Amino acid sequence: MQVFHTENKGLSAARNLGLDHAAGQYIGFVDSDDWIEPDMYKVLVDKALETGADVVECGWYSECQNRPKIHEEIKSFYNQANAVDALLCGKLNNAVWNKIWKRECFCSIRFPEGQIYEDYATTYIIYSKSLVCSISETKYHYL
Repeated sequence: MQVFHTENKGLSAARNLGLDHAAGQYIGFVDSDDWIEPDMYKVLVDKALETGADVVECGWYSECQNRPKIHEEIKSFYNQANAVDALLCGKLNNAVWNKIWKRECFCSIRFPEGQIYEDYATTYIIYSKSLVCSISETKYHYL
């Protein structure tokens, strides 16, 4: 594990710094106020290896005011031709945090700095070139 310290330039800059130094086969993002189930990455990597998917996403809990809401994903597999359609129809989540991504997905893509909803500016581009799998297990806690 490596730790990088930098001045605060926002979420996109922090993600881009991590991407610039990533060396593993898969990448995952966890926002600073969120948490994951201990087995989340194992479950997602196992599914990626089983299916050959470039991106695997799981369901998530919205942890608001002591009333968590479960956002379950529908167990599905999407190819390059229909992954963006599934994203636009709400069948896939636009956020980057409830997923694993093959590192190659980010070879030529970085998050736009100084922009809110930076995941919206990147997810659809990656999905247009990727095999995407969603699983029904809920493993991410979004606060």
